[in-house]
Amino acid sequence: MLSLDPIIGLLILFCSSNISDAVSSCGNSNLTATSNHSYLESPGHPAMLSSDESCTWLISKSSNSDMIHVRIEVIDMNMTVSLTACTEDYIEVFDGPTTSSHSLGKWCGKQRPKVQSTWNSLTVYYKSSNTSTSNRGFKLEYFETKELLSCGGFYNFTGSFLQAPGYPTSYRTDTNCIWLIEVPNDYNIRIIVEDYDILASKDCSVDDLRFVDGMSPHSPEIGVLCGTLPPRSGVLQYTSSGQVLRVEFSADPYRAVVRPRGFKLAYLKGKFDPCTDTHLLASKAQQFITSPNYPDNYTSNSNCLWRIQSTRPGYLVQLTPLHFSLQQSPNCSSDYVSVYDGSSAGPGEAPIGRWCGSHMTAIHSNQSTMLFIFHTDGSHSQSGFNISYTEIPSPRHISGGTGMGVSVIFYWLSVVTLATVLYL
Repeated sequence: MLSLDPIIGLLILFCSSNISDAVSSCGNSNLTATSNHSYLESPGHPAMLSSDESCTWLISKSSNSDMIHVRIEVIDMNMTVSLTACTEDYIEVFDGPTTSSHSLGKWCGKQRPKVQSTWNSLTVYYKSSNTSTSNRGFKLEYFETKELLSCGGFYNFTGSFLQAPGYPTSYRTDTNCIWLIEVPNDYNIRIIVEDYDILASKDCSVDDLRFVDGMSPHSPEIGVLCGTLPPRSGVLQYTSSGQVLRVEFSADPYRAVVRPRGFKLAYLKGKFDPCTDTHLLASKAQQFITSPNYPDNYTSNSNCLWRIQSTRPGYLVQLTPLHFSLQQSPNCSSDYVSVYDGSSAGPGEAPIGRWCGSHMTAIHSNQSTMLFIFHTDGSHSQSGFNISYTEIPSPRHISGGTGMGVSVIFYWLSVVTLATVLYL
């Protein structure tokens, strides 16, 4: 009778060999960073890879000093680019020992990110898909450093994250970063603000995060943030009108206070309509709404909608026109700007203001939220508008102080009257 033991043994040996190869294809999963530069590559790099693969590496520093950090610099990457995000082939880096730690970013395409730990380690996660058509993987170098990671740079990628240096712990007092994001012609950029906590000041004059619609610092400013993202504020986003968006983050080095955590935002490439329903947050600092293509002529057959919300209880939204030029028509029936109290407008509800032609008056809401609508027809277009929005105290909010003043005046008059009576 034929014994099956040798055959079973061969099958077990063959299977265990395949399992071992699958496990070891990612290499050593626990790495140690030193002052010398070491290298990490995805399986098969730089050959083309079209199979499902996932690897996780933990990179820990060898030093016990709190001043030492782990830095990663990607020196080669060529992965499949998804339409608006990295979903098929990508690497993601986490600031800590697991993939549950804070994500520092996700990258694909031909990006060359540089990231640094805020503490003892970084975790690198790599994923590839068997549907990939251009995945050659990546190669990165890792090492220990006590230098702080510089910020800013030029980005021409599909989509990823930007964040303040040191986020989510604390940014430095002398931070000064400029990011330029560029996408191909016929595309534009959408910024989604996921979190921000920036030192608050009047008019955001100390520390600020600014979004500029173009490459030049003199391009129209479409938003400025400081303070803290209010709870339940909805999705805060900014959309460029063209293929370049400039992000500026600065801190006053002469204000010697401990800084908060900074910010994290996502940016996407797409064909986004800047007129889509957009949620904006008003603050003491001036921010701006501009018509599509401003200062060039606005687009025809547009319906733009912005919801503007004050960030503090008892405050209203104030609009101040800086430039206004729309097609003139009877009863503003062709091209117009309409403003409503609240976050929506019901059927037949009258606006608190409606304008066309060359004149718009300053106006404020009677609630904490304002609905701003811009409508155009297909007949004629002009240069459009540039309107600033801020938050101001409501009369009811001020009335507490005014009422106290009236009480004091009344009391003073009463005393004077009583003294006069007694004198007489």
